[in-house]
Amino acid sequence: MEEHRGSELEKVIRKKGINISELARKIGVNRRSLYNWFKEKHLKSSIVKRISEAINTESEGHLPDNNEVDYWRDKYISLLERYVQVLSEEE
Repeated sequence: MEEHRGSELEKVIRKKGINISELARKIGVNRRSLYNWFKEKHLKSSIVKRISEAINTESEGHLPDNNEVDYWRDKYISLLERYVQVLSEEE
């Protein structure tokens, strides 16, 4: 399952009990912008950084880095391809 950055960001914010209106004021956007970002599958790192700084959270500690996600996705696909190859050789 592919990572949904906006959803992950929202989970962190809600888990910390942060008020959405206050957060929006802190980073200089309206609430609607935050809710729109929560719906985004991919977010610019600048947005994640702004929010992380506002909620005093290191983005790397709570939100997976895109490079890390890509690495593990590619690794998973590679392993699946090898598995299918082994199965087809046994037939």
